[in-house]
Amino acid sequence: SFEDAVMLVRKRGELMEEEAKENPGQMVSVLGLAREEIDRLCNETRCEIANLNCPGQIVVSGKVDSISSFVKLAKEKGARKLIGLDVSGAFHSSLMNNASKKLMLELNKIEVKVPRIPVVSNFTACFENNIDEIRTNLVNQINHATRWEDSVRLIADSGITAFLELGPGKVISGLIHRIDGLLDVYNIEIAQDIKVFLEKVSAT
Repeated sequence: SFEDAVMLVRKRGELMEEEAKENPGQMVSVLGLAREEIDRLCNETRCEIANLNCPGQIVVSGKVDSISSFVKLAKEKGARKLIGLDVSGAFHSSLMNNASKKLMLELNKIEVKVPRIPVVSNFTACFENNIDEIRTNLVNQINHATRWEDSVRLIADSGITAFLELGPGKVISGLIHRIDGLLDVYNIEIAQDIKVFLEKVSAT
């Protein structure tokens, strides 16, 4: 239900924040370095890939000293740009394991229904409609990499060509355009944007 979803989103944020305080960490966006090279550097520095965002952009998570080591090595290997993210912890990594376990306890308290609309899990980058798998994917998404690029490509390959980004900012829209420049992306930040969107849709 909508009410349960809102409660879970809040609880998820609280659990991740608690874990970030217990296990301090950082995240850094890496531009212009191959996935294979990033994997190798992560193994050397005990970091983990957190987000596979789009071609040429991968986010890495780890403890503070591990991220410092990773950044140094990535520069030496020719990374075009390294951007520290303004976040409070090393999300989508094993440093969030306890938060993941606690979220499962919360998920077990509520009813999860079979989706009426196909849902893509950014943990598996697959369409999911099995209730148990949905629960598991929501839990795994906290402490594993999010496969955003693969998820967008899957949706586009299914025949969908228009995407809506709901909420503040246009970060997701930028990523989608970099994944596939032929896709249409609309931003809904404020109430006025809904009117503009409906006018564009009705004109096509």
